[in-house]
Amino acid sequence: MPGLAEDEVRKDRQRRLVHTVVAAVLTLGGLALLVVRLLRGDQLGAWTACYAACTVLSAVGGVLARRISTRPAFAVVLLGVVAMSIGDAVTR
Repeated sequence: MPGLAEDEVRKDRQRRLVHTVVAAVLTLGGLALLVVRLLRGDQLGAWTACYAACTVLSAVGGVLARRISTRPAFAVVLLGVVAMSIGDAVTR
């Protein structure tokens, strides 16, 4: 059964890579939205804190996925997405 163990290691590596890439995309997306809104001239407010929280949480999720485990990474990235959604809802 050595092939089975190697297969699990490969799958785990792929999971970590996917979670890290998704977290990186969300981090860059949150940062881009924050910069665009600030350059557009929107006033600072709750949306700024929510977008900043999204960026930070997504970055932390990427680090967690790479170093610790994908489950807490998924939870942290999901919190980041929720923060961005709240920030978007606050501005409307």
